[in-house]
Amino acid sequence: MWPWWASRSGITFVAKTEANVTGVSIVCNVPPGVLNGDILILAWGGNNTSGAVVASHASWTSEQTQGSGVSATGTGFLSRVASGEPASYTFTIGPGISNVGVCMLAFRRSTGVDVKAGADNGNTNSLPAPSVTTTKGNTILICAYAMNGQSGVWTAPASMVERSRYEGGGGFAGFLCCTEEIVAIGATGTRTATNTVTSNSCSVSLAIKP
Repeated sequence: MWPWWASRSGITFVAKTEANVTGVSIVCNVPPGVLNGDILILAWGGNNTSGAVVASHASWTSEQTQGSGVSATGTGFLSRVASGEPASYTFTIGPGISNVGVCMLAFRRSTGVDVKAGADNGNTNSLPAPSVTTTKGNTILICAYAMNGQSGVWTAPASMVERSRYEGGGGFAGFLCCTEEIVAIGATGTRTATNTVTSNSCSVSLAIKP
């Protein structure tokens, strides 16, 4: 039998950390147990982004950025191959940002990002993260969702493992991040999260490959 922490592909979920802030930068700790060569994925969601890049850092690669509406919300991913990691990173918050939540995920035995996509879901409480077409089998699909300044309750897609949620309010964006192993090569199909409130929203999908 496979150990509980490993997927069939051999990609291992190591650990996660989370943070949220109102301001021009955000500090997120590196997950415990990270080794050199691990893949780090930072999923972020913020409001009042106007489609701008929310989180950035000189040693991280921006993989996907998606906005929704004017002065509304945005979400996306950054990636990095771990090498001599510090205890934490301070990410710059892009122009037009009021608030942001982030989740840093660490994976082992992945060779990097396979495919990615984003979707402006508009003013809704049902957010389909877009389908991506993988080029390898046994990938890990990561989906992130953001809503503008709302305090509703998230429901994750039924097939996915919830990794992080921030149910905002008081000006904070709602944020959700989930993962799922995808065995087959090809289109993953959409993954729809829902919220108990309706607002401007967007979502992103990214697959890492073994």
